Amino acid sequence: MEQGLGAFCRRKKRLLTALALLLLALMPLLYRYQAREEARYLEEGGSLQAIVPGEESVELIVRGSRGKTAVIRTVYLTASEEEAPRRREDPAYDPDETAIVNALIHTVNELKEESRPGEALTLPVAAMDDVALDWERPARGRVYLLPPLAFPVAVLYLYRGEKDRERKKRQREQEEIRTAIPAFNDRLLLLLGSGLIYEDAFLRIAEGYRDYPGDNAFGTLLIRVCDRAARLRTDSVLVFEQEAARSDVRALARMTALIRENQYRGADLSEKLASESAMLWDDRRKYAEEQGRLAETRLAAPMGLMLLVLVTIAAAPALMQM
Repeated sequence: MEQGLGAFCRRKKRLLTALALLLLALMPLLYRYQAREEARYLEEGGSLQAIVPGEESVELIVRGSRGKTAVIRTVYLTASEEEAPRRREDPAYDPDETAIVNALIHTVNELKEESRPGEALTLPVAAMDDVALDWERPARGRVYLLPPLAFPVAVLYLYRGEKDRERKKRQREQEEIRTAIPAFNDRLLLLLGSGLIYEDAFLRIAEGYRDYPGDNAFGTLLIRVCDRAARLRTDSVLVFEQEAARSDVRALARMTALIRENQYRGADLSEKLASESAMLWDDRRKYAEEQGRLAETRLAAPMGLMLLVLVTIAAAPALMQM
C-alpha cells in the first residue's frame, strides 16, 4: 500500500500541491475567525465576566445553584430580537430545580433585553430566588490547526477513490473479456477450418475489431497484442499469453495455453478449440445466470419500497376516515 500511495502522490503531485496550498491559505482565515469569536468573551482572573453580543448568537454555559441543587444549561445570547423562553411550572420536577431553571430563564430574558451590538454586557453572578450563577464559555479547540490535519485525510480519500475506480474498471474489463471469449473461439475455429493458419486468423479477427472500434475490452486487448508483437518483432502467441495472464481471466489463460501448445508442440488446434467451445459457452451461460441472480437481489430493496408506497397509497383513504 505504501508503494501504491507513493506512486499516487508522484502522479498527482500538482493536485496535492494545490490542495496543500489551499489548506494552508485557510489557516489564517480560521485563525482570524476564532480570534474574533474569542474576543467576544471578556474574562478576568480566569473567570468569565462579560460578553460582547452581535448579530450572531454567543454561546454560553451557565451553572445555576441553590443549596445542594445545581442546574447546568447552554444558552445563546444575541443582540437581535427573538422570542424569549417562558417560565416553566412542572410539578414533575424538583421544586429547587424548577426555581433554578426559572431563574435562569428570567436572567437570560433580561440579558437579551439589555444586549446592544458591540457593547460589553456584564454577566450577573446572582439571580432571583437566591440562585447563584457561574458563567463559562464553551470549550473550543484550535480550529485553525484543522487544515494541516485534514491534508493526509484528503490524500487517503483521493487515493482510495482512485483505487476503487481502478477496481471497478478492471472488473468491467474482465466481464467483457469473459463474455467475448466464446465468440472469439468460434471465429478462430471457423477461420482455421477455412484453411488459414493461426497467425493470419488471429490478425484478421484483431483487424476486425480495429475496423469497428468501440468500448470493448477484449477487442482492445487483441489490438494491443498485434501492435506490441509488431513493435517488438516477436511471436504474437507469446504476447497474447502475457496479456492473458495480466487480464487475470482463467478462460483466456486456458485458451492461450492451447494455442501455445499448438504452436510449439504441433497439437491439433482445431480439435482443441472445438472441444473448448462447449465449455466456454457453458461458462458464459452460468455467468449470465449468476449475474441475473445478483440483479434480482439488488432489485429486491427498490421493489419492496415501491410495494410499500403502493400499499400506503391504497390504504391512505381508509386510514384518514378512521
